[in-house]
Amino acid sequence: MNFFVYPYVIQKQILNFMSDQDLFIISLCSNNMRKSVTFNQWSRFRKIKYVTYGVNNHSIYVSLDSFLHPFLCLREKLDNEVNVKRAKHWDDYFKSNRIQKRVEIYSEEAVGRLKKNSRLYQAETLLFTGSKLLITDILVYFKGHQAFLQTPECNISDISSFLTRWMSHNCCKNLNLLILNLLESSIDPKEVMKLVDIKKLDSSTKTPVYLYNNISYNQADKVPVELPIRTYVVRDCDQIVASVHIEEKKMVLGVWNMTEKQFID
Repeated sequence: MNFFVYPYVIQKQILNFMSDQDLFIISLCSNNMRKSVTFNQWSRFRKIKYVTYGVNNHSIYVSLDSFLHPFLCLREKLDNEVNVKRAKHWDDYFKSNRIQKRVEIYSEEAVGRLKKNSRLYQAETLLFTGSKLLITDILVYFKGHQAFLQTPECNISDISSFLTRWMSHNCCKNLNLLILNLLESSIDPKEVMKLVDIKKLDSSTKTPVYLYNNISYNQADKVPVELPIRTYVVRDCDQIVASVHIEEKKMVLGVWNMTEKQFID
């Protein structure tokens, strides 16, 4: 069927009956189709909260507002031609696009490293599951506000180095919240506290409750979380406080918009 043989009114009606996911797929057919979809359906696109590109065992998919749509179905073609498992190709993609408000990447098998100035690090919110090497790079170069990270393993020195750099204002200067989950390995929180100047409120001070919105893969909704934390670190340059909570398989760093004096009082 030649879509463009129909009058404009008919074209618009056809597009109106298509789902968001199908509109995305059909827009890839040609430049003329992309322009037609964009022009006719702009009011719908403005309501889309986010777009997710993901990979499962057999396909790459595109998700709009958390509904999945199959895109390719050949694993061999995916690995050899698209190379979604290579960090270099993520760099190439984000370099040609504007800074993203939210990026989700789930790829434990990804190889390679991102460039230090990768635009991926500039995403406002980053959900990332990947290798230890890629995660530790994010802990150094991330410039956004929120990072939800997962990795099979991470050691005590990685955690302590990140906290020390944050306290020295040498990394993640715009960070509001960072959550790191360890999927396989574990760490000893007491060992981290030996290496980092983590402070603890005295017993007479009421436990502060850090509030944040938990974000999950392929979900537009944010789940409010209340986390009572009595331990904290202080940034040297401006005395800004961040609550820090460390478990065997999890670390949470939540930055407050207040100094240590204000925090204690």
